[in-house]
Amino acid sequence: MAGIPEAVIHEQTGLVAEPRDVVPIAEQLERLLSDEHMRHRLGVNARSAIVEQWGAEAVAEELSSVFATASNRDS
Repeated sequence: MAGIPEAVIHEQTGLVAEPRDVVPIAEQLERLLSDEHMRHRLGVNARSAIVEQWGAEAVAEELSSVFATASNRDS
């Protein structure tokens, strides 16, 4: 599950299953296929989380912080 814990919060922004474990993966897919409300909720939550973490404003703030730190080191 490399990288997944940082990107997906199980039951909030997506569904997680162990890689190569076919039965749990199939079960999670069944849940998504049969529950329109869950699909919508997970999609909305995932988009909000991505915009919050990786949107233009968040990235600009992070870069500003990096530049300020670098500038203070040179002083």
